[in-house]
Amino acid sequence: MSARSRKRFDLGFGLLIYIASALVLLSVLGVFTQMVMVAKPLFVDRGLQPALDAAVPTPRVDQPSTPRWVPEHINSAAFATRPRSRIWVGFNQNGMLVGARGLMQSARNDRWVYEPLSLPSVTGESDGLRLFIDPSWHWLALLGPSGDYQLIALSDQTMLRESIGGKLDAHTAVATMPGGRSFLTWDDHTIKQWHWLPASGGKTPTISYLREVGLAESILQVTPAPTGQRVAILTEQPELLLWHTTSERIVDRQRLGKAPVEIQWLDDQRLSAEFSGRRMIWQLSESDGAVSLSTLLTPVHYEGYNESNYRWLPVAAADAEPKFSLVPLLWGTFKAAAVALLFAIPVGVGAAIFVGFFMSPRLRDKTKPIIELLAAFPSVVLGALTALLVAPHFIRWLPGILGAVAAVPIGVLTLSVIWRTTVTTSARRQVIGWLPLLLVPVVLILAWMGFAMGVAIDASLPGGSLVNWLETSLGVGVVHRNALLIGIAMGIATVPLIFSIAEDAIHSVPPVLAAGSLALGATHWQSYRDVVLPVAAPGIIAACMIGLGRAVGETMIVLLVASNTPIMEINLLEGLRSVSATLALELSEAPFESVHYRVLFAAGLALFLLTFVLNSLAEVVRLRNRQHSEQRR
Repeated sequence: MSARSRKRFDLGFGLLIYIASALVLLSVLGVFTQMVMVAKPLFVDRGLQPALDAAVPTPRVDQPSTPRWVPEHINSAAFATRPRSRIWVGFNQNGMLVGARGLMQSARNDRWVYEPLSLPSVTGESDGLRLFIDPSWHWLALLGPSGDYQLIALSDQTMLRESIGGKLDAHTAVATMPGGRSFLTWDDHTIKQWHWLPASGGKTPTISYLREVGLAESILQVTPAPTGQRVAILTEQPELLLWHTTSERIVDRQRLGKAPVEIQWLDDQRLSAEFSGRRMIWQLSESDGAVSLSTLLTPVHYEGYNESNYRWLPVAAADAEPKFSLVPLLWGTFKAAAVALLFAIPVGVGAAIFVGFFMSPRLRDKTKPIIELLAAFPSVVLGALTALLVAPHFIRWLPGILGAVAAVPIGVLTLSVIWRTTVTTSARRQVIGWLPLLLVPVVLILAWMGFAMGVAIDASLPGGSLVNWLETSLGVGVVHRNALLIGIAMGIATVPLIFSIAEDAIHSVPPVLAAGSLALGATHWQSYRDVVLPVAAPGIIAACMIGLGRAVGETMIVLLVASNTPIMEINLLEGLRSVSATLALELSEAPFESVHYRVLFAAGLALFLLTFVLNSLAEVVRLRNRQHSEQRR
C-alpha cells in the first residue's frame, strides 16, 4: 500500500470513528432527553384543564351514597366490600344499631348469604353520628360532631362489647377517603385527615391525626375522588382547589364566576361542577400532585403507620396509598456497591500492584490477559450460578467463609514476617516475581484451615450455629439472599475492571524511576511506595471510581441473587433492592404514562446521572494521570 493510499485509509477510518462517536453521543443525549420528558409531569403539574369535549352534553353522574345491597331503611350506613365478602352497619328506623356480613356463595348467579352482626345498643342520640369500619372489618367507630368517638368490636362474639372511647377535634362535616383507611373532618377553614392505626397484641385500634391543610377562605364543600388521594375543595369566594393528601400539595386553584350548585367526580381524572343551567368539566393528569421531590426523598407519614418513613410500594391493594420513596432503592444500590467494593478494591488493586510492578515480565504477559478475560464473563451467568449453586448453601457455609477470610490475611502476614527474617534480601529479589505461584498452595491451605476453624466455632456457639446465635441473642435478621452474597458476586464481576485500569496506571510509570530507586539500595516495596505509587495513584483512584460506577449500575446479579426487598437495613445479612433491579422488574409491568411508570423513569434518570458523573470523573482523573506520565517520560 502506497503512502498516499495509507493516508487516505487513515483519514477515512478516522472519519468513521468520529461519526460513530457522534452517533453514540446523540444516542446518549436522546436517552437522557426521553427520561427527562417522561419524568417531567411528576414535578410540573398541568392542573385543572377544561375538557376538550366540554361542549358535548354530559349527563350528571348520580353516585348513590349507599350501594343497593344495603337496606334502604338504614340511616348513616357504613359499608365495605371485597371480591367475595361484604359488610354494612347502620341505624334502623328505631334508632337501633344493626348490621350484617355477606359472603358470596355463587359467582355465577351473584348469590350472597348474609349473617347478622350482634351489636350493642348505642347510648344517646344517633342523629349526627357518622360510622366508620376499620380496614380489617374488626371494629366500628361512631364519631360525633364534637369529636368524641366510640369503638365497637365487630369480628368476634367473645370480644369486648362495651364501647371504648376517644376524642378528636370538633368538626362540621366528615368524608371518607377511598379504601376506608382514613377520613377527613373539616370546619370553616381547616381540613384534617385522620387514619386508623391497626391493633397489635390483642389491643383495640386507635384513630390518630395524620395531616391537615388550612385555608384563608371558608370551606363550603369537600369531595374526595373515588380513587387515589385527591380532594376537591370548594370555598366561599368561590374558588375550586385540588389538594393531594399524600404529597400535601395544593395542585391547582380555579377562580369561579359564581358558586356551583354541586361539585362531583366523574372518575378519578375528571371533575364536574354543576351551575344553574350549565355544567363545567375539568380534566386532570394522573400524575398531577401524586409525588414531589419531598415524597421521593424524605420520610412520608402514610395511612396506617405510626410514623413517617421511607417506603416503596408503588402498587397498593384496596385503594391504599401508593408509596414512591426512592430512598430504599438508592440505599440498596449503594449498599450492594459498597459491599462489592470492599471485596473488589483490595483484590483488584492488590493484584494490579503485584502484576504491574513486582511480577516478572514473562509471567505478567500470561497472567494479565487471563484476569482481563474474566471481564467478558456475562454477569447474568455469574448471577444465575450464584443464585442456583451458592445462595441455598451460603448461610450454612457462612461461618467457614468468615473463618477463611480471617485466616488467609493473618496467615500470609505471619509468613511474610518469617520470610523477611529468615531469607536474605538478594534471595528475596530473585524469587519475588514468581512469588504468586509459591503462595497458591499456601493460600489454599490457609483457607481450608480457616474454613474448618469457622465450622468448629459455629458448632460451639449458643444455639448450635452462628445464625441462631445472631437471631436469638443479637436480634439480627438473616436471609439466604442477602447483601453480603450480592456483594461477593458483584465484587467478582468488578475485580477484572479495577485490575485492568489500575495495572495499566502502575505499569505506565516509567521503569527508569523504579530502577533508579532500586539502584540506590531501596527494596521493591520502598520503590513502589515512594516512587511508583505517587505517580500511579490517580489511575488507581480512577479504577476504583469506574468500579463504583460498574457496581452501581449492575442489574442482573442483583436481580437474580437479591431477595429484592426494599428495606433500609445496615445488616449485611438482610436483603435489599436496587434501582436497576427495580427498573428491570417493574418497568415492563407499569401502565404506560402512569405515576408508577414516570417514577421509574425518574429513578432511571437518577441512576443515569450518577453513573455518568462517576465515570466522567474517573475518565478525567485517568487522562490527567496519562498526561503526567507522558511529561515525566
